[in-house]
Amino acid sequence: MPVYTQVEKIILAIEATRSTRAAGDKLSVLRTTKTYSVPESSLRDRMNHRPRRERTQPERRFPLRLAGVEDMANLLLRARNGEPFALLHNLMAKYGIGEGDIYNFDETSFIIGVITALIVVTRADRRGKANSVQPGNREWATVIECINSGGWCIPPFVIVQGAYHLASWTTESGFPGDWVIKPTTNGWTDNETGLDWIKHFNKHTKGHTKGIYRMLIIDGHESHLSAEFNDYCKQNAIITVSMPPHSSHLLQPLDIALYSPLKRAYGDEINLLIRASVNHITKSEFFLGFHRAHDKVFTKENIK
Repeated sequence: MPVYTQVEKIILAIEATRSTRAAGDKLSVLRTTKTYSVPESSLRDRMNHRPRRERTQPERRFPLRLAGVEDMANLLLRARNGEPFALLHNLMAKYGIGEGDIYNFDETSFIIGVITALIVVTRADRRGKANSVQPGNREWATVIECINSGGWCIPPFVIVQGAYHLASWTTESGFPGDWVIKPTTNGWTDNETGLDWIKHFNKHTKGHTKGIYRMLIIDGHESHLSAEFNDYCKQNAIITVSMPPHSSHLLQPLDIALYSPLKRAYGDEINLLIRASVNHITKSEFFLGFHRAHDKVFTKENIK
């Protein structure tokens, strides 16, 4: 049975009242309010075209009520996301894709040395005890993670700024051999990196496939929509589905449940280095901190 918001209930009540009157019957407002569980005053106001409180409050310099904001947000989200969810279920039915063959992937960024939005490790040329200062320009690192509803994830794909891959990055951080580190000019993803990642995804999920096709839910980033990326997916029975624009913070499991704890855990690891008087965070320290943070956060319980 569908669950309606307060606004939707009022709209249904108005339609019911008007339809009965058009048919020659008269459904009382009081009876309608009981049937649809809506306040009598709200129903009468809407039927008499009185402006809603949400519209008049800003002019009167009063803030919106929390319940009103929640109702409006739920209504907008239902309207915006209904079609993509229908598309998702249609594709699952069309290609015979079960839940075990559905994957979510997303990327997140780190600024090497930054602990929180306001704290960054001091420069290497400082002497003595490490202090916290306001953040300045720092090197970017991008991490691509991919999870499955079964509670497991494929090995992380880490992108850092640089021209060469140094063997010490892996040996000093203890990165497992299947974790990927890729240097790019700015530490961000591009079309080439997107293609490298989808090959990485195929390598680590092909053996887990229960049906013929795998579904990959993506965020619509440019590097995930290139012709080469899409062609590789078609050749390897990977069905991609893009989430609605600007909705990943609401719909993406990685954003909702894992990335915030991951960054907090990484910050804790860097804090330990600061207390040990480490005044400069290099890529090696970043990889070490990220490795430990990832192992703490990306557990089967958290992913499911």
